Amino acid sequence: MFDEMIDNQHLILYDGDCMLCNNFLKYVVLHDNGYFKLADQNSKKFNYLIKYRVKGKESIYYYSEGKIYSQSKAISKILSHCNNLASKIAYWIIQLTPRFIGDFFYDTVAEYRRMIYGINNSCLVPTGEIQKRLL
Repeated sequence: MFDEMIDNQHLILYDGDCMLCNNFLKYVVLHDNGYFKLADQNSKKFNYLIKYRVKGKESIYYYSEGKIYSQSKAISKILSHCNNLASKIAYWIIQLTPRFIGDFFYDTVAEYRRMIYGINNSCLVPTGEIQKRLL
């Protein structure tokens, strides 16, 4: 029942704990022409999908058509829907990189992101376009 409500959506699930995630979401919202909806770690949809559909807790997931993507695959899928040159170049670099290497890089950044980018004591405070897209 709940899956059916979100199956037709292109949803970015994020934890919002650090500025890296927050800045990535701001970037995506600027370049995706309204394609994605967003759900933070405090939303019911995020917690449902994390609890019942995936193992572990990455910083960003991409959910589309009943499938959840994580790590470098999630970033690649998200960037593929952004309409600017930098996103297209990053997308192709990720596509041409073997998945285990991309995931290793993703995991390394995820592990040290709070130390590098600082901890946000709360999720991204949504304003403007981001507020409109939150579920």
